[in-house]
Amino acid sequence: MPVTVRFSYGAPQTFPFTIVRLWSGDRCGIGEVLVPPSDALKEAAASLIGADARHLDGLLRGCWDDIPQYLREAFSIALYDLVGRAYSIPLHVLLGGAHRSSVPLMPCIFPESPEHAADRAKELAAQGFGSLKVKIFGDLDYDTQIIRGVRTALGADGYVQADANCGYEAVAASPEMLQKLAEAGLDTAEDLIDGTLDQYQSLRGESQVKIMLDKDARGLQDIGQILAADAADVINLHPDQQGSLSEAVARHSAAAAFDIPAVVGGTGYCGIGTAAYQQLAAVIGLAGPCGELGGAFDHGMPEDLVKKPLPIRDGHIILPDSPGLGVELDETALQRRRSECWQAG
Repeated sequence: MPVTVRFSYGAPQTFPFTIVRLWSGDRCGIGEVLVPPSDALKEAAASLIGADARHLDGLLRGCWDDIPQYLREAFSIALYDLVGRAYSIPLHVLLGGAHRSSVPLMPCIFPESPEHAADRAKELAAQGFGSLKVKIFGDLDYDTQIIRGVRTALGADGYVQADANCGYEAVAASPEMLQKLAEAGLDTAEDLIDGTLDQYQSLRGESQVKIMLDKDARGLQDIGQILAADAADVINLHPDQQGSLSEAVARHSAAAAFDIPAVVGGTGYCGIGTAAYQQLAAVIGLAGPCGELGGAFDHGMPEDLVKKPLPIRDGHIILPDSPGLGVELDETALQRRRSECWQAG
């Protein structure tokens, strides 16, 4: 899928996706993940034939243990969608019940320049979004210009989060650097440095900017190490990195036990993961907005692969009462983008 994105480490022009469909009779559950399939994944997928989908993530054991978590996740989403459809239950009910009926969203800006970032922030603020995320690049002067433009567009009451994708060298990080980012209007810095947990811990508390970790928080053991090191103010539960929806819930619970909020920091890309993670954010991650919207909205993809994405009103997603994910796969769009099809049955 073509994308228009820019990170501190480069600007990929395409992302590969895997779309998963699981059938039981005439019902179908769908899932997505941001990686191509592997031969091992295809073998594991065949093990689901004849299984009882009501076991949900319990089915992703045994031969699945050696499958990377970012490949398992698409099957977890599809299982929840399938069972939700079979019993006319929304995904958020299967996950334990929503704690809010709407979820504030946080679009992501991939700036081409500080001026572009400010203009895009103005557009999004006018649409009712009160929280914005922006990519930064490890150049303090340039990054503060970007953040200042976003803050000006959003206003004093808005929330600004910057994701450096570890673009700053740890040796360059200092309380003075954080103070400059704070003065520019930053609330939270995500994956700021290419450094250790001890180096992150030393940055905490030195300014009003909160430290969020994503790359170092992609497993329950990883989160345990972050908590032990007191290295983060917030943990990001990133799509395509949770292994399953139930694992995401468990990671949120682990962080919450130590009074560290874990937020849903993104929503997938093709519209399928988007719906899953927006509903997950109604169940967990209540300390902040639901992150990037992905797809055509954030990443410049030419189209999403679902019909009628979940409705957005005044910068919030409105939680659906419809079964499963609440979205349908757009077969026409899928055919335009599909490069390979594999099936077992």
